[in-house]
Amino acid sequence: MASYRKFAYELIAVSAANLLVALSGVALVPILSRGLGTSSYGLWAQSQVTVALLLGVVGLGLPYALSRFIPARRSPQHVRDDFWATLAIVASVTGVATAVMALFPGVFADSFFEGSTETVRLSALVAFFWSLDSVFIALYRATRRMVRYAVLTVADVCAQVVLAIVLLTVGFGLRELFLGVAAFRAGMLLAFLFLAGRELGVSLPRFSRMREYFAFGLPTIPSNFASWIVSSSSRYAIGYFASASAVGVFTAAYTVGGVAIPVGTVLGFVLAPVLSGLYDEGRLEEVRKHLSYSLKLVLVVNAPLVVGAAVFGRLILALFTTSDIAARGSAVVPLVALSTLLLNWYVVASQVLVVAKRTLMLSAVSIAAAIVNLATNLVFIPRLGLVGAGVSALSGYAVSLALCCAVSRRILVFSVDRRFLVKVIVASGVMGACACFLRFQTTLWTLVEVLLSSGVYATALLLLRVFTPQELGFIWSLMRKRRQTSSGPSG
Repeated sequence: MASYRKFAYELIAVSAANLLVALSGVALVPILSRGLGTSSYGLWAQSQVTVALLLGVVGLGLPYALSRFIPARRSPQHVRDDFWATLAIVASVTGVATAVMALFPGVFADSFFEGSTETVRLSALVAFFWSLDSVFIALYRATRRMVRYAVLTVADVCAQVVLAIVLLTVGFGLRELFLGVAAFRAGMLLAFLFLAGRELGVSLPRFSRMREYFAFGLPTIPSNFASWIVSSSSRYAIGYFASASAVGVFTAAYTVGGVAIPVGTVLGFVLAPVLSGLYDEGRLEEVRKHLSYSLKLVLVVNAPLVVGAAVFGRLILALFTTSDIAARGSAVVPLVALSTLLLNWYVVASQVLVVAKRTLMLSAVSIAAAIVNLATNLVFIPRLGLVGAGVSALSGYAVSLALCCAVSRRILVFSVDRRFLVKVIVASGVMGACACFLRFQTTLWTLVEVLLSSGVYATALLLLRVFTPQELGFIWSLMRKRRQTSSGPSG
């Protein structure tokens, strides 16, 4: 029980931070879409997709390997050597890749950025600093310093929201926004370097154990690239077949519909180091319980959001963006919400392959899903536009989940309670029916309707006894312990 409690504390800390990340993403939609205009907002969104692509490739999978192997290192010297070696390699490869991108921006600019070479160069600058920051985040993940990670994440997102508000309010545009973000990421890098030097000590990189890191990390590059194709290539396809304005509309709809994506991010962040230690120690039953609890969390959070996206999607877009974006993007929101449910389920199932070090198998699953996604992008987006992009994303995540579950069951099986699933679906259906009855067709009352519908859903969960008495007792003891810890003597 102690390991579950520690896991739950870490989950709470990271969940709170990522909830703020999700809220900041939603908050930035009206700030950027109205402050930059739909076209410039589309260029900004395309830049974020490009940065994500670079982060998944130029790191060579080494930050992920760091979070996998550091928990097993008992010697502080080994931790220090592995960290600085990883940072040195990532800095070198990223520096070369972003320099090439900045020196030869023409192909990217002409195909996906409406000829804006400046946007491509500024994206490369941001990507360089962000890739180095990711190594430090991997260190905190590996050493399970989740509270520090949560604090830094909150400070990060708050600073970026404030930065966007200030720059756009005083009349600056896209170029100044890029430069401001790059300067902020550079400042974060200096802060990370100071903290790492103080806590680990500074030493010259030693690459003696990097072969093990490359063996684990390099096979994740195809997986990362394939995952990027499934999650983000639709925006490149929209930019190629349509315009930056259409990318902006799709990004706003994707942000609203994918509001639960941080659930999967949190679980992937916390589960990997926790399950790696348990799996290596042969405590397979505890691994199964962690995975089962995590899947229940995914279903409880994501199922009502799918229903809510279908009912409130257009009203929420109208509330947070412009009437043009709401009219063009409302049909995409429920498709993205359903895709997010499948994505978060996939994150839980894929942990089996991660802890078993079957990264080649994970890459094969991702590549298969990417092929399906690319094919559906080419078929549906020219014919159905933004709805086609939503259908393409849904098909990619469905293939990812199906293949991952089929493969992971050969290694480790964790139970899925069908009665639990039925109860969650019924509770979500009740919530949806009440939401349709309560609809006032005005954006002013949208938030009130969402809150009332959430209350109906929570009540339905309790009446249907979705959680067992043992699970409720565990949650209650956890919260009571949390309050006691928070109210305890300080200093």
